[in-house]
Amino acid sequence: MSNHGPVLTCQGPDDAHALDDIPVRVREGKLDAICPTCHGRGQWNREIYGQGRTIRQDCDHCLGFGWLETGHDAIALPDIVVGPDGHPRWISRLVPAGGQTRHGPGKLLK
Repeated sequence: MSNHGPVLTCQGPDDAHALDDIPVRVREGKLDAICPTCHGRGQWNREIYGQGRTIRQDCDHCLGFGWLETGHDAIALPDIVVGPDGHPRWISRLVPAGGQTRHGPGKLLK
């Protein structure tokens, strides 16, 4: 499949075209403030190909929600744990609003 032009690579959400064609997310639940990193979009364009095709990256600051909790309410984040039978299962882990951290390779929620 041809690209019909050069691939534009963005280094972060502050790049010129990183937020092109990404709508602002609707506020969900009790999240209070729009994310200053992704400006409420929850993601940014990591690579832009021709004809509107992109590879997107979740925002590490707001965890892809587009909004932040500014109070002291806990935020439910999806996580995977190993159950007693040895099989992985999905759970919702509650973290304090100030303790928002991206989990993934090498980054575990505590």
